[in-house]
Amino acid sequence: MAENSPTLLYSYVGQIIESIWVALRDPRLAIRVDAADALSACLKIIFARDSVQRQQWYNKILEEAQSGFKTAITETIHGSLLVYRELLGHAGMFMQPRYIEVCDTVLRYKDHKDPLIRRTVIMILPDLAKYNPVEFTKRYLVDCTAHLIGQLKKEKDRGLVFLSIGNIAVSVRSNMTFYLEPILENVREGLMSKGYVILGDIVPPAAGAPPQTPLLLLRRR
Repeated sequence: MAENSPTLLYSYVGQIIESIWVALRDPRLAIRVDAADALSACLKIIFARDSVQRQQWYNKILEEAQSGFKTAITETIHGSLLVYRELLGHAGMFMQPRYIEVCDTVLRYKDHKDPLIRRTVIMILPDLAKYNPVEFTKRYLVDCTAHLIGQLKKEKDRGLVFLSIGNIAVSVRSNMTFYLEPILENVREGLMSKGYVILGDIVPPAAGAPPQTPLLLLRRR
């Protein structure tokens, strides 16, 4: 409805924001994810409207998300992380003055006991890098990349981690070069575990590719 009738829904946005927190903290994962999608649609509507009202809504959403981090309830923490992700993606520059606080809060949960929280942090890291690549590179790239490379040792989450690394690299560009070798070493190990034979490394001939970027020659066993 938010996508098809944004003008009609705009008058109800306040009520939706007031009531959506029950769903964002629901014990069922699917409900929380759907609620985050609904919040995303509302934020897109808010972004296109009156700036004064928009700021009030952003503040209210952020404060409610922050309150969720004061609990030890996994579902509540997960819901707040999802809200942070939507604010980073759909609230424009609102999160800029709060960027360091947001990053520090998200990273505080990277080693959480619950695997869902750990995976959610991995998913959000590229959003943090995209929002402010310069600040992310300066303050967080080293620790985040080291954390992700460490997570590559876990077969279960390897695909998600590789995707996160790739999306971060898109944002920080050449600043990722230093980490290519350990990343590619994990790529080699992953490919070999899937039955590929590594024939060697080559310098890519693709036009515009930096000469220091290695590629892998491989074949299926």
